[in-house]
Amino acid sequence: MPNKNVFGFRNDNNSWFIGNTPVAFDSDILLIDNEKYTLTDGLLNLLLQENPHEYDNSDLMKYKEILLLTNVHKRNYQKGTQIRSNKSKKYKDIISKLFPPNRVYLKSSSSRSSRSVQRSKNEESEDLEPYDDVNQLVERLRELENANINYVNKCKIMSILKELERLGVIIFDK
Repeated sequence: MPNKNVFGFRNDNNSWFIGNTPVAFDSDILLIDNEKYTLTDGLLNLLLQENPHEYDNSDLMKYKEILLLTNVHKRNYQKGTQIRSNKSKKYKDIISKLFPPNRVYLKSSSSRSSRSVQRSKNEESEDLEPYDDVNQLVERLRELENANINYVNKCKIMSILKELERLGVIIFDK
């Protein structure tokens, strides 16, 4: 029987994966690439059920983090590829809303002082803020730093930091 849960766990030779990313369990903790997620009932519903219900916004944001970490929502589980769309209720009600098509993409800048970047619609764009130059990204980061810290703002901050790292403006020790 084919795995109908294309946006969650799969078992291969007694090993658990989300996409091609191996996962482990430690009591009520899900371990993915050194990240830990508390397995709430809502998060389990999102990971296990074809038609999840009974989850809250916190569960949904953790699920989105897991999708971004594992690329299980992408074709061939590859970063930078298109979203894997299908006719499932889970795709229609959850995945397509977490990663809506035709969102804002990065614009090119002609200024040499700001890095010029162009991205196609197929590239990883669902987590990016629009900007014309690097200074706008830094300014937006400052605004978010002074805003109320909530999960959405943390995600925006991480998105900006990832983009600044991608552009070579900042380097993280790994």
